[in-house]
Formats: sequence, C-alpha cells, structure tokens
Amino acid sequence: DNGYVDRLTTIYNGIDLTHYSDNISPNGRFKSKFRLADNVKLISFIGRFAVEKDPFLFIDIARDLLKSCPPGALKFVMAGDGYLLTQIKERIREYGLEDHFILPGMLDNAQELLADTYLFLLTSNHEGIPLTVMEALAMNVPVVSTVVGAVEEILHDGVNGYLIAPTEDTKDKFTAKVLDLLNNDTLYRSLSMNTKSSLSKEYSLVTMAGRYKQVFDELLTGGMRDSTQRLSA
Repeated sequence: DNGYVDRLTTIYNGIDLTHYSDNISPNGRFKSKFRLADNVKLISFIGRFAVEKDPFLFIDIARDLLKSCPPGALKFVMAGDGYLLTQIKERIREYGLEDHFILPGMLDNAQELLADTYLFLLTSNHEGIPLTVMEALAMNVPVVSTVVGAVEEILHDGVNGYLIAPTEDTKDKFTAKVLDLLNNDTLYRSLSMNTKSSLSKEYSLVTMAGRYKQVFDELLTGGMRDSTQRLSA
C-alpha cells in the first residue's frame, strides 16, 4: 500500500435531507400536472437514457406488471434525457404502452415527482452510489434496485427496499418484488417507514461538507507545519 492507506478517507456524496423531506413535499403536484387520479400508483425511473442505466429493462418490467394489474392502476414515469430517448419511445410504442408512460424530460427538481411516487426502480448495470436512490429514500419511497456499485451501502434488502442480483431472470425478479408490494399494503408500509430512518447522516450534505472541510483544514495545518519545520532547520 506504499504507506498511503492510513492517509485515505472516504467522503460520501450527500443530499440536502431537509429538502428531500415528506414533511415539506409538494404532494399531488406531479399528478395534477399530468391529470392523474389520486389512486394511480406511480413507478418511477430517474436518470440518463444511457446503456449503463438500462432503461429498456424498466420498460420490460412495466410491460410485465401491466399484464397483472387492473387497467389504470399504474403509471410509469421515465424522467431524464439522453441518446437513447428515440429508441425508448420506439420500444414503448412497439409494446403499445404509450398510455401507460409519462416522459417529462429533465426535471429541475426531482422532489415533485418523488412526492407522488409509489416505488422507485433503479435498473442500472453500472453505478457508484446513486443520488436518486438517496433522494427516494429521503422522501419515504421504497426502492427496488439491481445490486450495482455501492448501492448495498444505502439500500438494505427487505428493510427499505429490495436488491436484485443481475442474472438471466433479473426482469422476472423485479416484477415479482413489485407485485409483492402492490398486493401487500402492510409490507409496503413497513418498507416505507424504514426508508428515511435508514438513510445514515453519512449521506447528508452537511456531513459531506464537514468532511471536506476537515480534510482541507488538515492539509492546510500540515502544510503550515512543514513550512515552519523547514524554516527552523
């Protein structure tokens, strides 16, 4: 390790936990904007329309879920933009699902969507620790995610959501977990109650800023001490 391990520190990207709060969330605003009934459940995707986010898996999951749910019970929101946008629209049209999808484009503030979201799906095959997962949990939205990057550090299987291992039947596993939640209000409420409380302060904006300040203070102090030692020598 060349003697550097003891000098390394981990600083997690953070979010403003006071901003992403169900207590101040604009409930109903997103549904109202798109003229959706209050009882419609939104299942959301937020991210770049790129291969590493695997948006087509989200569409395939949606198609399977719609086969098992009453008409009009679900709407699927894909918020974002990217080079796969045209192909995504084509896939939705190919499946005949235009009436079941909302593509609002890039969002200035994901809070409005998350406030009305029933369940957040992360279908990525490449990630670090996704900010969108943190934001969903902070808004008391359970998450179903692929086991990718360091997502296991914030998402705990069966506690605040579900983790899906990437295998040949990943789509079927996603579908089964979502159906479990749709068909069991008690299970859904138990996950939702654990979301915000399970999000460690390690992932807050305040903690992140404090850790950076500590590192810079130590570097500055160490630099001043080295300079003093050189001068005294």
